[in-house]
Amino acid sequence: MLQVIKDFFMYAVGSILLRGISAALAPFILPVIPPEHYGILALVTSCIALVTPVAGLGLRQVLSLEYFHHDTQARAQLINTIIGIYLLCATPFFVALYLLHTAILQPYGYITYNWLLFTSGLVIAFLHFFVELLYQLLRYEQRSILLISIQIGSALSTACCTLGFLYVLNLGIASVLLAQAITLIIGTGIGIAYHRATLYHRSTHVRITRCTVKQYLLYGLPFIPNTLFAWFLAAGDRWMLARYATLHDVGIYALADTACQLFQLLILNSWAGSYLPYILRHYAQNKTQILSIERINLTYMMLCMLGFIVCILFGYFTCTPCITWLLPSSYHAALAPLWILLLGQICLLGSYFASTLIQFHKKRWFLSLGLCLPACINIVLNYYWIPVFGLNGCTYATLTAYSIYFVITVCYNLFLQKQILKRSLNEIDSTLYIPASLDNNHGTTCTAEQEQELAKF
Repeated sequence: MLQVIKDFFMYAVGSILLRGISAALAPFILPVIPPEHYGILALVTSCIALVTPVAGLGLRQVLSLEYFHHDTQARAQLINTIIGIYLLCATPFFVALYLLHTAILQPYGYITYNWLLFTSGLVIAFLHFFVELLYQLLRYEQRSILLISIQIGSALSTACCTLGFLYVLNLGIASVLLAQAITLIIGTGIGIAYHRATLYHRSTHVRITRCTVKQYLLYGLPFIPNTLFAWFLAAGDRWMLARYATLHDVGIYALADTACQLFQLLILNSWAGSYLPYILRHYAQNKTQILSIERINLTYMMLCMLGFIVCILFGYFTCTPCITWLLPSSYHAALAPLWILLLGQICLLGSYFASTLIQFHKKRWFLSLGLCLPACINIVLNYYWIPVFGLNGCTYATLTAYSIYFVITVCYNLFLQKQILKRSLNEIDSTLYIPASLDNNHGTTCTAEQEQELAKF
């Protein structure tokens, strides 16, 4: 557990540096970009966030389910197969989108530099898979220093390119996407070098067959609905605001949502890099004690959620004057919904804790459809609340949806624990004989070890 705490704080410090570099750009970017253009950028970014997981075909989720159930050789086979299938399936998809860019962009001619935005977005969506796969592997291998170094280097590259494109080439909001695309190209090159330098390249050569593609797609595609529902929760609000409010409101909401992105980077990503590999490995190595481990896991969940609620409320009221001084006056409205959105992220953190057992037992259909009901509720609430309450209605709808997702995940976790307990009791019963006193002295009594097993339940 000490290693988990060490890795968490290492990831957290790296995230602070990473996000600090991005935050340092705000005083240079926001005065140049009005809220309306910032809203357009937020909508384009949300489109990229939608295309990326759809093109990924759920393959990275397959890796998250299978990685800890294989040895080193099988892991290399799994990773190489996933990369091969992605290249085979995603490349034609993105080529087709690029060839159809004229027809796709025609209704949006009012967006400045729309072709550059579109092309940069395609590059980002295509390469995002490789960079995130590299980060995923480094987390699972607990190579925190290397991961943080790559991320900080990427942030510095993005910052320098963004300022150069914005002030030297005057590319406006296209500067942000173009800088991200260049950084992802560099990150993909680092991933290729890492792949060639490790066992993943040397240990096995994969031959992709039609049967292999079918097998992995059938395994991974059920995860796509969950990514779509997650998109509706995380980015769909911006489109609802654009439809029922104004682009100015979209820009304000997008700026407030950067606090959620900071929480995800600082807390959720650090949690995924430190605690998730630890708990999954702990499950795998102690399958007979998995219920005891899960009780401790849920205790950690409650403590973390309560701690972050206190920290967020305290930080919001103490840091608001400083943030007000830093932001241009046109963006001050973003402060009001900030703490409500962060409370939704705490519910998301709780669902992460509760879903570890679900992930370990490969409950794919829950992992793929668990966000369905919260996403639908979010859309319905936005539809009714935005016209009445405006931006506040959107933020409260988001908090309600994340709260419902947390409750659903915890309930399914408890149900799964009950199923595990019932199965364990049945296995113990099958190993016991009827006591002699109840079987006319023809049976045998339980052994001391069996009595201890029964006492656990």
